[in-house]
Amino acid sequence: MKTQASILDFAKQGNPHAIKTLMNRSLKPKGINIRVSLKDECLVVIAEASQPPEQSFMINFIRKKLANLNPQSVKRVVIQGRSMGSTYPAWRAGFDLNTKVAVVKPRNSEPSIFNAETILQAEEIPPLNSSETRKNGRKRRKIFITIPKYIKVFLVFLRFVLASLLYVICAVSLAAIAVSMKLVAIWQAEQYFYNIQIVGEIFRAVEIIELLNVLVFAIVGMGFGVITALLPRNIGRQISAIFLIILIPLICCTTDLYRYDNWLREISEREKISYSEAQQITNSFLKNRVGQQGFLGFYLHTAEFPVLPTRKAQMQDVAVQEEKITSKFATVTGITPQNVTILFTISGWAIRTFYFLVAAFTSATHFREGLKQIARLSQAQAEGESDHKSV
Repeated sequence: MKTQASILDFAKQGNPHAIKTLMNRSLKPKGINIRVSLKDECLVVIAEASQPPEQSFMINFIRKKLANLNPQSVKRVVIQGRSMGSTYPAWRAGFDLNTKVAVVKPRNSEPSIFNAETILQAEEIPPLNSSETRKNGRKRRKIFITIPKYIKVFLVFLRFVLASLLYVICAVSLAAIAVSMKLVAIWQAEQYFYNIQIVGEIFRAVEIIELLNVLVFAIVGMGFGVITALLPRNIGRQISAIFLIILIPLICCTTDLYRYDNWLREISEREKISYSEAQQITNSFLKNRVGQQGFLGFYLHTAEFPVLPTRKAQMQDVAVQEEKITSKFATVTGITPQNVTILFTISGWAIRTFYFLVAAFTSATHFREGLKQIARLSQAQAEGESDHKSV
């Protein structure tokens, strides 16, 4: 009871810490946290919650509380409502204690002199149990240095540039990690899995190594979600989403790019010709098969026929070999050769589409999870700073 009475007495004297304590007793259960400071007979009250507190409720609540307390040395009250962790208020209101009219400022109004900067510079009142207050009988004050506006603007710009540079470095690093993982995996598959008799060709046909996409794109999605914190909130998500949209198909094609390069090198070694000559031979082969050359022709061809000829003579007999395989399959299944070819084509593209959708879904899911982790961390950090400042 003695402590209760002392808090009430201090609040009536205009002690911000005591006023804050009394208000938080009623508002904390509602999820609202109050911060109070006093400067030049103006009491500044910041109300924070997960969503900005309702304006009329806060004005009426604070007006009634202060009317009952009638604190000394308080002539005017300024209230700001904002979400937890936000720097700028969603709304502002002010009133004189001896009037009944509150001056309300909308969200998009120009900042008044009672903005966040003024609050931070406001006089800090020590806690009620401060030994220094009891001993010296005077309030502690912080000394602030006024920084010119152009220096503040320069520092903000410098921070943005450095954060953007760090974001680019992190984004490139994530892409490099993903590509490296894919290259190592396909190299291992070509060396071991795909060389197994019979089973290896089945693994190659279904592109079994692409199951690694779950891990690769989980890392990419989570990483881009986390590094979004380096950019301004209003553009961070959009930029990271654009990066992901561009990177997903590029990373998915890593396996095919490796196989295409490996195919050219193998033909070059077996035929004892240069890499460029091997490329000319394969371009001619792909042009006859699918009507396209280079990597695009390779990509279209392998969607239908995963097994590739590695000698010039084999390229000339590919059509005959494929016809034999199609005929055998048609004989076993009872499907016409034309439908067998269509079935092979549909199966190849269906497998690629499936792996691409897995990559996109995994990236999007973990991207959202990364954003949630950053939001939780920011909220915890804001609450910690709020508690530290209120002590």
